[in-house]
Amino acid sequence: MAKLSTTPSIVGRNAEMALLRVAATRAMAGSAQLLLVTGDAGSGKTSLVEAALRSEELHLALHWGGVPEFGNGEFGAVKALLRQLRLDAPQVYEALQSNHAAMAALVPTAGAPRPKNLERGALFDEIEDILLSLARDRPAALIFDDLQAADHASIELLDRLVSRFGEQRILLVAILRTDDLERQHPMRRLRQQWRRNGRATEIELAPLDPDSAKALVQSRFGGQPAPDLADEMVRLTDGLPLYLEALADSLVARHALVSTPLGLAALGVLARSLPASLREAVLLKLGALAPDAQLLLERISVAGSCADLRLLPPDVTLRALDTLLESRWLIEVEPAGAAFRHALVREVVYGQIPWSRRCQWHREWAEALVKCGGPLEMIAEHWRAAHEDERARLALMALAGRACGLHAYSDASIAYRRALELWPANQAAADRLQTLYCLGDCAQLAGHADEAVQAWTELREHAERSASWPDVGRANRRLAVLWSLDGDWTRSIQAREAAAQAFMECGQPREAAADWCAAADQLNLGAHHARVLQLVERALPLACKTVDRELEVRLRSQRGRVLARMGRLADGLMDAQTAMDLVTQHQITSVAGIAFQRLADCHERAGDYARARRSFLSAVEQCAANGDTAQRDACKACVLSVLHQTGEWDLGKQLALEILSDSQSAPWAHSLASARHGYWQVMRGDVTVGRQALLDGLWNAHFLGFVGVETLALQGLAQADAFEGRTAAGVEHANSALDRWACGEERHNIVSIARSLSSLFGQWCHREGIARCAQSVSVAAAATGLPEALSGVAHVLGEQLLLDRRPADAAREFETALRLLDGLLVVPQRACTLVRLAEALSAAGDDFGASLRLREAVDLWQALGATPLLQAVTARLRIVAPAMLNAIDQRRENAGLTPRQVQILRQIAKGLTDKQIARTLSLSPRTVEMHVGRLLATLQCRSRAEAVRRAAELHLLA
Repeated sequence: MAKLSTTPSIVGRNAEMALLRVAATRAMAGSAQLLLVTGDAGSGKTSLVEAALRSEELHLALHWGGVPEFGNGEFGAVKALLRQLRLDAPQVYEALQSNHAAMAALVPTAGAPRPKNLERGALFDEIEDILLSLARDRPAALIFDDLQAADHASIELLDRLVSRFGEQRILLVAILRTDDLERQHPMRRLRQQWRRNGRATEIELAPLDPDSAKALVQSRFGGQPAPDLADEMVRLTDGLPLYLEALADSLVARHALVSTPLGLAALGVLARSLPASLREAVLLKLGALAPDAQLLLERISVAGSCADLRLLPPDVTLRALDTLLESRWLIEVEPAGAAFRHALVREVVYGQIPWSRRCQWHREWAEALVKCGGPLEMIAEHWRAAHEDERARLALMALAGRACGLHAYSDASIAYRRALELWPANQAAADRLQTLYCLGDCAQLAGHADEAVQAWTELREHAERSASWPDVGRANRRLAVLWSLDGDWTRSIQAREAAAQAFMECGQPREAAADWCAAADQLNLGAHHARVLQLVERALPLACKTVDRELEVRLRSQRGRVLARMGRLADGLMDAQTAMDLVTQHQITSVAGIAFQRLADCHERAGDYARARRSFLSAVEQCAANGDTAQRDACKACVLSVLHQTGEWDLGKQLALEILSDSQSAPWAHSLASARHGYWQVMRGDVTVGRQALLDGLWNAHFLGFVGVETLALQGLAQADAFEGRTAAGVEHANSALDRWACGEERHNIVSIARSLSSLFGQWCHREGIARCAQSVSVAAAATGLPEALSGVAHVLGEQLLLDRRPADAAREFETALRLLDGLLVVPQRACTLVRLAEALSAAGDDFGASLRLREAVDLWQALGATPLLQAVTARLRIVAPAMLNAIDQRRENAGLTPRQVQILRQIAKGLTDKQIARTLSLSPRTVEMHVGRLLATLQCRSRAEAVRRAAELHLLA
């Protein structure tokens, strides 16, 4: 007679066993390994890992973190591993407990206080240190089983843990059931990520082939099966090991096998009615148990995959328990537990228990766990399964609070959501609102924006019905933040204004002013200046009334900036300066950087680039001194436009790269830095890299609704198209730039952009484009009346006249444009107009005048490092006045320095300062400073003294 096998059999898995052992060997040699073992339920994943790694020759310390299918809490996989460690290696566990505060948070002991205020990053780092330390003295395998049931915190921790792998003697095994894995399950994403980056070796267990399946049947029978019976069993089970074992065990348990000359065969009618599913096979085997053993097995299945036998009632007979252990329904688990050999078997047993008996036993398990202080997650699940909704809700609330305290926000939001589902109608409304707050906060911190929006929308609706205006205001604030993160600026601003109105309703003017201020800041990106001014003027009196100086500075400086951008320069400067005076008077260092930045912005709008530059760079230094890195990067981003105009592209590039390399930079600052850096790359000839940076800046700016950066990025793309001869694409990008500008109310930066675009349209013979540029600069000139804007009008008019074949008239307009730029630090604008003036003079027959202008343009483009434009101007000069190229040739002999730079270098050699050189050569100190910077870069010198030594070597000082 066949006898039931009591040990799991591993057949047909030689290749998989070899992979596991190779990985273990590499880990033992100091190369950390990640193994992902996947397959359908019942494919033998856990048995395979255990059989492969429990080999004595491997000398691996095995640490198991089995995830319970029933009642799993935050960091459940890690807690399970630590609890098992406490049993297997108590000395190691105690050492970890004394060295790591996180141990008390994960596995608290009786009487020990739970640590408070653990910062999220530090908590995760410490848990990672705990796990990695297990391989410090001896090679170790960390095995996390049933990850399809794992909590979010454990999965995130696994991802972080893998990123810290190095030359450590550690093998991490992740076992995952892949059938019916939810589409949004975090392990699905992590599995794909590990596949993409090549971190994991995946062992996917397929069903057994027919020969291996028959070998497994033979091992379970303890003898050779008859061919017909073996074939039928393989057909029914499709080679799934667990089903094969259950089917074989059910036949053995019912004594349904008989020996024949061909092998073991099923008796009589049983041969024609084998169980057609795993469930039927398990139930047939269950039917062979004695009634007391059946009831005990059902009661244990209610506890989950593993049960603490000490919690069973005293009427349980040892005989029934021994029967279940001997027949391999259960296996012993230290210290006093019993577990099903596979979760699927437990599911089958649990599923056939009558509803009333199931509820009763869940209630009994919950009460027993409460008495002994058992796991809160298990208590919550048992009350819920027993339909004790109020007790389940309270347990879930406590569970959510604990998870939140450990920064396991995804798991906390799940618990809060389940608690809300059990909330009694019309009971404890205030508590329910607070729970919605908690759910929304946890969902947002976990990155589940949709769930957070749903929670806060529901909270707002409840608060509005009860006229609880503070709650309405706070809910709208949270919605505003979420919608802004999602790029939905319209809804975000509407929510901010609704929050302000709610706070006004409940007599909290300071809170209302803060929300109107935040809405104004958001509208500023879209250049909606009229609405910004309206909100600021609504909020400013409230800030003054409540004596909130910090908020008053924010609002006054905001009003100053928006007035300057609307063309009311005197009023804007006055407001911005008043804000700075408040900062100085009351020592409000927290907003000093903002006040500096906005004052500098006003100077920029007034065309005073030198003062704007000083103010912006002062703001950068002050923010750095105050430790305000966010505002420091904001000031760096804002100064980039000024540095572009003053010709300090190298310094601008340095600041842009600092912003781009800082992951903490504000998205709008990152967008501006990317677009500006891309524009400079294009202008200096690296079109491919520049185009990608421009596209990145454009995409981010579009998401943020940052109209100014969109316009800049599109202008840069048009210039890139011009360099590559892509006229149609260039015209489209240029027109798109003007379209985006028209969406806002910006009245300053468009001048330099329209000047550049009008010259591109002129080269492309595109009259409509020039006309659009003329309209844009006319609007700016009418608003500000600044020389820079008037110069832009003259330049665009010159392009129109040049295209109309009126070169003499065009030259006069370009001359006017240049004259209006005198005294302004606008290097690229001046260079652009010089080139177009030369084109007009040449067309009018004045080649000598054209050559003079071209030579001046050569100096400027060379100083800026704009290689493509420098080459184009040089080629044009070769046509117009070849004799002028002698100066260029002389420059080459001067190691790349211009005659002016050689002249300045000789003055430096005499020991003169920049101011003294400026007076000697009748130049501005700023021009001297720019030339000094360029000559140092050209000579590849770090100091003036080094440059003088280099000049002497090149015989440039004679």
